Amino acid sequence: MSGGDEASFPRGMTQPPVDLHSFEETASLKGVRIGYFSDYTNHSSPEVAEAVTKTLKSLKSRGAELVETPLHHLTAIHVAHSITITSEFAQNLDKYYERFGEMSPEVQLILTFGRSFTAMDFLAAQRVRAFALRQFQENVLSKVDAFVTPSTGITAPEIPPEALKVGELNAQQLGNIFRFSVYGNLIGVPGVAVPIGYDSRGLPMSIQFQSAHWQEDTMLRLAHVTEEMYAKTQKKPEIYFSILEDAAKQAKQ
Repeated sequence: MSGGDEASFPRGMTQPPVDLHSFEETASLKGVRIGYFSDYTNHSSPEVAEAVTKTLKSLKSRGAELVETPLHHLTAIHVAHSITITSEFAQNLDKYYERFGEMSPEVQLILTFGRSFTAMDFLAAQRVRAFALRQFQENVLSKVDAFVTPSTGITAPEIPPEALKVGELNAQQLGNIFRFSVYGNLIGVPGVAVPIGYDSRGLPMSIQFQSAHWQEDTMLRLAHVTEEMYAKTQKKPEIYFSILEDAAKQAKQ
């Protein structure tokens, strides 16, 4: 995470000062407005939806105001995201297309999918992208300080053994995993995910906070509060790699 201006990047000098004065104010959330879309949240597994709803109630108990903030045309927005990201993927790998046969089956399929779109398809997707940004600004960010969804629609699925050899492309499963990442990824708004307990299989669940640019302080404050609420229930994974610990060891070498 970075903050503040940088002399070598003049265009970044226009951003407002970094303000994290409220980060430690976790006891009370009075005055903080949190947006959510219940139908959207419920388009996840029952356990994930229940965990997110429980977390919202806990945030409300600390003084936050919950505001229902519907979003429309989500299917069209998801299609626009698919067209955009697969087209960019195909263009980026175009210089390696002569080695198409060396790629894994799922990469070949995605690459073929991305190369099939026309310029008209891509431009239409960008119009939907502009609508999605405008809708988020008008329906959400103008009314609340942060918007809440699950981070993923399901917890981590089991990887079938054959996928290790030939790969796997399960569109329905991918849709369930990425459903709540699509909107923010398409329009480019700040977001942060925070663990909120475990499902019946012991797999971690997570909530996502999104906010307007230059208002990340509220988003990070909500993340801090949520992290505190679940601190006592968090468990270290059976298989765990700490990037920070590895970096510290390398720094001492």
